[in-house]
This record gives sequence, structure tokens and C-alpha cells, in this order.
Amino acid sequence: MDGKAAPCPLAFFATDVGVREQRVRDTYTAALQSLAGALGSHAPARLQEERVLAMTVLMVGGVAVSSALTDGALKDRILASCRRAIMEMAETQPPKAGRKQAVRKAK
Repeated sequence: MDGKAAPCPLAFFATDVGVREQRVRDTYTAALQSLAGALGSHAPARLQEERVLAMTVLMVGGVAVSSALTDGALKDRILASCRRAIMEMAETQPPKAGRKQAVRKAK
């Protein structure tokens, strides 16, 4: 990435907000909910709220982690990986409620 994107305050303040007073944490909570709501309003109706929240947190977390790195190539890989995962989450059908996912055991 070229580093020209505007910084994300949700990512920038993520670790600091957790130790702040209640009203700061309430404001951060409202901002995250607003971002999730905006993402959800543009997402296909088939996406469950849980999936939209996961996508939102992946976006914020990916930016937060990548902004702390000094390795530009690693930063680019992390952001691309997050973008790919979010796109895959948006394109695939969510699992049906009550249906257990098969878990493969490592040999």
C-alpha cells in the first residue's frame, strides 16, 4: 500500500481507549457501532449481523496492527490478507443456524 490513505481513528486509539474513563469508551463504542452500521447498510441482506461485526473488527484490527509495523512488505501483506478475508466473508453464505461445522483433526 502507498500509505496515502487517511488514518483510521478506531485503529489508532484501539489500545488506549480500553484504559480510559467510561465516556471515552462509550464514544469509541458508538463510533465502532456506527462503522459496523455503515458497512451493514451496504452489505447484502444475507449477511448476518455477527459477520458484519467480524468484518468491521477485521478492518480496524488490520489497520491497527499494520500501522505499528516498520516492514512495508509485511504491512502490505497484512492489509491484503484482511481485505481478502473480508471479501470472502462477504461473498460466502453464512452457516445455517444450528448446523455444526465439521472440524478436521490434525494428524
